[in-house]
Amino acid sequence: MKKLFPLILGILCIITANLCFANMSIDKAIVVFEPNASPREDVEIGNQGDDVLYIQVEVFEIKDPGTPTEERIQITNPDDIGLLVTPNKIIIPPHGHKLVRLVNLIPAVDGDRIYRIKFTPMVGPLQSDTIGVKVIVAYGILVIVQPPSPDPQLEVIRSGKQFTVKNKGNTNALFQDGTQCPEDKALECLSLASKRVYAGTEWTTELPQDKTVNYYVTVGSKTKKRKYP
Repeated sequence: MKKLFPLILGILCIITANLCFANMSIDKAIVVFEPNASPREDVEIGNQGDDVLYIQVEVFEIKDPGTPTEERIQITNPDDIGLLVTPNKIIIPPHGHKLVRLVNLIPAVDGDRIYRIKFTPMVGPLQSDTIGVKVIVAYGILVIVQPPSPDPQLEVIRSGKQFTVKNKGNTNALFQDGTQCPEDKALECLSLASKRVYAGTEWTTELPQDKTVNYYVTVGSKTKKRKYP
């Protein structure tokens, strides 16, 4: 056991060191390009660590989001998808910040265009005579380009302990912070599952009680509280 301790300690040190490379912050998790709004958006990347941070930026287009055939396609040519993300490599000094610019080149027509942008800290290779584990934490943001007249056309059905949302429109809707609250206000409300329901898809979730459902529903940048008896 004594012989194993230095090896275990070495592995833990390498894990800790590599996690420092992932000491990164992003000022937003979702970017929405709404119709008639600016086609440009900046995302601020921060380095909270004491070492220089090297980041690789990758862009993926999401085909058929929220369906069994959903596909994530990596994009290298922005002309192929109409979204420019620059730069694709970032160097941030300790405790510094850099901006990544997103430019929507082509407006959506019939429905949402969905993208994921991945920010990955770059870590050099281990020496050949070193035993260790590399831990790399990648961060991602969701990008939504809405069509000219976004409307999810939601059909919501609560039947007993089952809650179903059908999106028959042309843009997604996020159901979040859902609750079912007892009549006795002294008792705590029960939390419900959250879900982004994409256009042309539906979602069903089981409820803890046969009672009214409350959800905050977000479409684009607008959020409203909804009650479903």
